[in-house]
Amino acid sequence: MRILLDECLPAGLGRELTGHGVITVPKMGWGGLKNGNLPTRAVEAGLRFS
Repeated sequence: MRILLDECLPAGLGRELTGHGVITVPKMGWGGLKNGNLPTRAVEAGLRFS
């Protein structure tokens, strides 16, 4: 499973989710985006989440 962690969650949480593809919103350079814009930006970047 691919997981996009929002900036309000601790980035270290991604290390606990072993076996999953985890990326953080800040790492993608999307800090400060409104939640409604995050899925759109992720799809535009070619990220696919299910």
